[in-house]
Amino acid sequence: MTKSNQKFPETEVEFKVLMENIDKKLRREEIPMVNRPLHAIGKISEKYSVDLKVSPPNRSPKPGVYYGDDLVIRIMNWYDKRYNNNLESEFYIGKIIVEIKDDPWLMKIPLLYGKLNFIFSPLKKTFRNNDNTDTYNILDSIVNLTDELKNSLNQNDCKNIFKTFLLGWEFYTKITIIENIKLVQEALHDFDAAVFHLINRPKALGLSKWSSLQAVEKLFKAWLKETAGEFPWTHELKELVRLSKEQGLKDIPNSLIEEVSCKPGIRYGEKNISIQDALKAHNSSLKIAVIILQSFEAKY
Repeated sequence: MTKSNQKFPETEVEFKVLMENIDKKLRREEIPMVNRPLHAIGKISEKYSVDLKVSPPNRSPKPGVYYGDDLVIRIMNWYDKRYNNNLESEFYIGKIIVEIKDDPWLMKIPLLYGKLNFIFSPLKKTFRNNDNTDTYNILDSIVNLTDELKNSLNQNDCKNIFKTFLLGWEFYTKITIIENIKLVQEALHDFDAAVFHLINRPKALGLSKWSSLQAVEKLFKAWLKETAGEFPWTHELKELVRLSKEQGLKDIPNSLIEEVSCKPGIRYGEKNISIQDALKAHNSSLKIAVIILQSFEAKY
């Protein structure tokens, strides 16, 4: 980074003024509370032209020190004090569905940063190591998963859960690159709707699959808007794929497109679909989304 003429805060008063201004900007950008600590570190890094670690030592800040690790510690502490309960209640970045023994289960992708280790154990809980690295048990991300079911998981179940977690993790971490684009924000609502309709009672499987389709459709249109300046007003997914590839989008397997494709009448029960059909559409929509996000990542 180029050197900045900006001076770091030298007092607690100056630090609090800095944080109020940064948080005000993030509120105006409609950044969710749970994401603001990391965004604040990013903005402050830009302001002072420094590289700040997102995983500082687990200690109190040194008195009178407002730069480096101590600045990051103060930022995290400020957010913890300011939004405490709200941050805890939103301590995940997204929700997806994982299939376990033919049933849909809600999986919450956690907000994690810094040095991480992942484990998969029916016995252990997520914990922090002595070297300040976090060890996260992927099974802890599945809502209300019972000990009995955890202990009944076979190797194929474990592989599927692990792959689904990594898919959701990649999707929700990469989408922050373009989360300020209006079409992307609308697509996120569709992804949430697909999840809701799969776990709500009674389930609305047709609406879930339709929501998965709408989500990827909006991401294709977001790509076209950013690369070509416009997009066609069509719901034909294959046409959107063709046009997107002309604008440099990575190849997307046709099998994924087929699994999310459906007619509008599916919303009204014109075609009966199974839980597995809706689950495949949801999973494929995330895979398509990750490919689109990888293309955005390469572009930016």
